[in-house]
Amino acid sequence: MASILSAGTTTSSGLVATADTSGVLQLATNNGTTAVTVDTSQNVGIGTSSPSTYGQFAVVAGTNGYANTGNFINTSNGTSAVNRILLGNDVSNGSGQLVIYSSTNSSFPNYFDINQANPAPLRFLTNNTERARIDSSGNLLVGTTTDQASAVACFVKSSSDYVLYVQNTHATTGDKTYRSILGANTNNTGSFHFSGNAAGSDTIYIYGNGNIVNANNSYGTLSDIKLKENIVDASAKLDDVMKLKVRNFNFKSDPDHKQIGFIAQEVEEVFPSLIDNTTSPDNSNDVTKAIKTSVLIPILVKAIQELAAQVTALQSDNAALKAKVGI
Repeated sequence: MASILSAGTTTSSGLVATADTSGVLQLATNNGTTAVTVDTSQNVGIGTSSPSTYGQFAVVAGTNGYANTGNFINTSNGTSAVNRILLGNDVSNGSGQLVIYSSTNSSFPNYFDINQANPAPLRFLTNNTERARIDSSGNLLVGTTTDQASAVACFVKSSSDYVLYVQNTHATTGDKTYRSILGANTNNTGSFHFSGNAAGSDTIYIYGNGNIVNANNSYGTLSDIKLKENIVDASAKLDDVMKLKVRNFNFKSDPDHKQIGFIAQEVEEVFPSLIDNTTSPDNSNDVTKAIKTSVLIPILVKAIQELAAQVTALQSDNAALKAKVGI
């Protein structure tokens, strides 16, 4: 094959062509080293005389595209991969490497790979300022460069706005947004999810056994009048409250823990609106009934008020009877 320096011609239309019958066009440096190659299939190689080995366009540092240090782009349709882009240096050990594969070969499925083989973080910057990183342990840090308590993910934001916003837009019954699961043998108060404040104090715990505690012993509901309408006095509740059965029991998962409370199916017979049917995240046919205990509180208050009214009436009748008989 001949380079255009020794066997090149210029056509009448100004195109540069090779006079060699092989059809390969090459540009070489003055020491005879091939710098650019265009082969008969119009594959272009920079730094290689065999661009078809790597694909339609290849920038290769050194003698091959795998073992040599240097920045390069390497697209391949050979047996090892199809449609590959490599950016970085020293790809033989994956140091500083961006790899994009698209392959029909089962041994090389489609994937997008960014690899930092050295013990250094993979950083993401905007306006020359680091915004996020994946450290050498695989932890994701956003808004900070320091891992917090060996967290897998750490999000820090200096703003009164959301730090983490998660939304499921599917809008269908049974959709889920967030699920947090503890490991095996966590049905206790030694395993928990918790929230704290900037002073380092823990403010709320959700224990593995389902107990919830907080620092202020305060649990509230949104109750502002500005949120409500059609406000009327509740109907009498005492008779229905008297039908509720208070039971002792234990959960099958915790046979040694005796508890007091209600059975959802029994409460449902008296107050159907106090029952929620919850579906297992893993099985839509597995329905578990739950009692809206917080809603039961105003029902009980209403029943107590009725009892108080009855006591007051009895006291009044008793006082009138005493006055009548002169006691």
